[in-house]
Amino acid sequence: MNEIHQLNNDLLFDPHWDRLILNPSRAALMVFDQWATVSQSYKNDLLNSSTLAPLLRLCARPFAVSNGLRKQAKLGQIARMLGHPLNMDDLATAHAEAKKMVQQMYFNRVDPTIPVCSFVGRITLQKGVHLILDSIQTLLDTHGYRIQIIVGGPADRSEPYAKSCAEKMEYLRGLYPQNFWADPNNFFTQGALVNLGSDFGLMPSLFEPGGIVQHEFFVAGTPVIAFKTGGLKDTVREYNPQTKEGNGFAFEAHNQGDFLWAVNRAVFTYHDPVHYPQLRLNALASVITTTDV
Repeated sequence: MNEIHQLNNDLLFDPHWDRLILNPSRAALMVFDQWATVSQSYKNDLLNSSTLAPLLRLCARPFAVSNGLRKQAKLGQIARMLGHPLNMDDLATAHAEAKKMVQQMYFNRVDPTIPVCSFVGRITLQKGVHLILDSIQTLLDTHGYRIQIIVGGPADRSEPYAKSCAEKMEYLRGLYPQNFWADPNNFFTQGALVNLGSDFGLMPSLFEPGGIVQHEFFVAGTPVIAFKTGGLKDTVREYNPQTKEGNGFAFEAHNQGDFLWAVNRAVFTYHDPVHYPQLRLNALASVITTTDV
């Protein structure tokens, strides 16, 4: 690069790395005045553990702004799925109506006492879908087959991880049609209805710089179960029954045991007539919109 363009090779190559790796991000970071990202926790992660951290630290005051949701547009999508305007003053009734639709559509088993937990997103390693799939049998055994799980999202079978997940999703759906639903061959089109009709959103992401799906659940008053990473660490807070604060349940280690414990805490709270309604109110109050950011 020096010979052809008379530019310093350090713009693209870190001279201190063991291997010679082309890294265009260096060029931007070596001439920047400021940088930002989508959550405070992810900003801290970048400053402390990124391979580009020495360059990122050259900026004295980097900042972070969370992703915001277009609230009215999302509520409009939900209303269209319901087939009538959404009454935000009686969201509990709307949730019950949407849940009945979801249970009938995906499980052919309508029972308001059974919690519905839903994942909406891509079937990739980053989204941690395997934690859900590997936990299905244990969850069914633990809760006497009185739990329903939706995995809504397409799988690219040319990718080994997605292919493995897709095969397991099809197996589980065939084995437990009243408890598990997934269709990895098609794009999931009922996300807005599921946001409202679910009792919990599932976000076991291995990493998530900011995240927008949690707010799509929150805007419908649906609490979220999430791994404590990036923007999820900042926005999904463990529900505390003593203080009645928190909008979901978080797990510390990205493994099946911690995920199961978080889901079990959520299901226990679901059956509490005092704490679960409060949890939904907290979730509704915690959505971050484009107006907020």
